[in-house]
Parts: sequence; structure tokens; C-alpha cells
Amino acid sequence: MSATTEHTFRRSSIRVALAAAAVVAMAYLVIATSVFAIVTNNLTAQIDARLAESARHILRGPDPGPGRFVPPVGEKPLGAPLLVWTVGGDGAVEANTRGAELPAGITRSDTPRTVTVLGEQVRIVGAPVGGRYVIVGQSLESVAQAQSTLVLAELVIAPVLLALVFFGAVAIGRRVAGPVEAARRRHRSRPAPEFPYPTSCP
Repeated sequence: MSATTEHTFRRSSIRVALAAAAVVAMAYLVIATSVFAIVTNNLTAQIDARLAESARHILRGPDPGPGRFVPPVGEKPLGAPLLVWTVGGDGAVEANTRGAELPAGITRSDTPRTVTVLGEQVRIVGAPVGGRYVIVGQSLESVAQAQSTLVLAELVIAPVLLALVFFGAVAIGRRVAGPVEAARRRHRSRPAPEFPYPTSCP
């Protein structure tokens, strides 16, 4: 294979490898984004389920009278702590954790939602209890940690995957170039067929 031909094949294989890496990168981005969304939704759904169950336990438990409600007994000791707010009929809010104040204007949360408490994202849900309203919350710190770990893993995997695709495509292109060039040379060195010319015209 001549130097010019080898250079041409090298450039072609690099172009093909870059195209393959671009396609893989787009596919990887779509998959990574989908995995991130699925993991986030699943973890948030687990927190919502825990909050709903805790709210039901509080509703079925004893009424503390004029005092504030507290997390239900039997909660996982190593689980994330629960925040409980008791909203009185006059709108006054009492929390089971000092300084954990609900954002202004939030005294109900019939469906799960995310708010900011003490500078952290907190998932809350509530239910009425007699003339009062109880809101249960849990920090989303565990979700944020899982998101950070997932993003870090995806960022580490991405360049390794793209490098493997690129260099693999280049290697395959160069390996295929040899037989292709050999076949082309054989074809060019083959003598052209000779056809007899008519000696006379009708």
C-alpha cells in the first residue's frame, strides 16, 4: 500500500470513527438522562410513600391535645428523620424540630410537594386532623447524594466508552483497508479483455 493510499484510508477511518463516536455519544446522553430521571423519580416516590404512611400512622395515633403532633413510634432508627408541623385552626404552626419553619404561606399540602426548609429541599405532604392540619416532611438530601453519585459515574464512564468506540472503529477501518486495497490492485493489474474488431462492414 502506497503512502498516499495509506494516508487516504487513515483519514477515512478517522472520519468514520468520529461519526460512530458522535452517534454513541448522543445515544449515551439520552440513556444517561433517562436513567437520571428514573432514579430520581423512584427515590422521590419512595420518600412520598414513607411520608404518606407516616401521616396515616399519625392520624390513627392518639391526639396530643393542644400540643403538637410528633413522628409515629416505630420509625426506622437509621432512616432520615421526619419533620412534623402542626397547623392550628388559627393558622399558627408548631414544628417538632426547632428552627424548621415552613415557607411563608404554606399551611396545607394535600399532595406531595418540594419546599425549602433551613436551606434544604424537603418533601412534604399533609392531612387534616380534626380542626387542625398535620404536615409531615423529609429531607431530599439522600436523593441529592444519589444524583451526585450517578452523575459522577456517568461522567467517568462517558470518555472511556467514547475512546473505546473511536479507537475500535479506527482499528477496524485500518484492518479492512488492507484487503480492500489488495482487491483494488488486483483489479487494476488484470489485463483488459480484447474484443475482435469486425474486418468488414455489411
